[in-house]
Amino acid sequence: MVREMKEHKKRKKNHGFTLVEVLVAAAILSIMVTPILSSFVAIARVNAKARRKLSATTIANGVMESVKGFSIADISKQCNGPTSGFHVIAGFTGTASEIGGASYTGGTFTPKASGVYEFSMTGVVMDGTTYDVRLKYTRNDTSTNAAVTGVTDEHGNEITGLTTEGILGPMEIRLLTYYDVEIKVFSGGAAVTSTPLAVINGSKADYTMATPTGD
Repeated sequence: MVREMKEHKKRKKNHGFTLVEVLVAAAILSIMVTPILSSFVAIARVNAKARRKLSATTIANGVMESVKGFSIADISKQCNGPTSGFHVIAGFTGTASEIGGASYTGGTFTPKASGVYEFSMTGVVMDGTTYDVRLKYTRNDTSTNAAVTGVTDEHGNEITGLTTEGILGPMEIRLLTYYDVEIKVFSGGAAVTSTPLAVINGSKADYTMATPTGD
């Protein structure tokens, strides 16, 4: 009798799971795993969005630093002159254009009476993702004709009495007008009415080179 009971228990132990038990276990596993997978998907989306925003901010900062080395006439020429090349964004191979009519035509730059200039750069690529950039200058009449300080001569002495229309140093760089600068970066192909990924604001003194009057 004892031997039979032991054999019966052994057979029962090796009997395996029933279909119902397997289905219940699968259901429990599904309930546990689904939130975890959803969390991974959500985290991946957040990380991708953060990377795009970081890249957009990097582009905006790079453009802001770059435009400081170009006058509005330079940028207009680059956007409207097919053979002039575009140097505001390093390695740029997309399309650059001026919005609202060209300021630079036939080799001549004509200032706009409105004091507002807008430029578009489409097809800016960073880390395999494409972005579009909008660059806007708005003349700041309050800052124009303001006093200029911190300009020194070749001996390191500050040149006093300068204004934004004064002549600065022996190279005679004449500061003409101050502009508020706004740079917006969008996802490639996104409408300009959509929320930009990055917005950078700054200011710039636009300049032109005068003819030296002496040694």
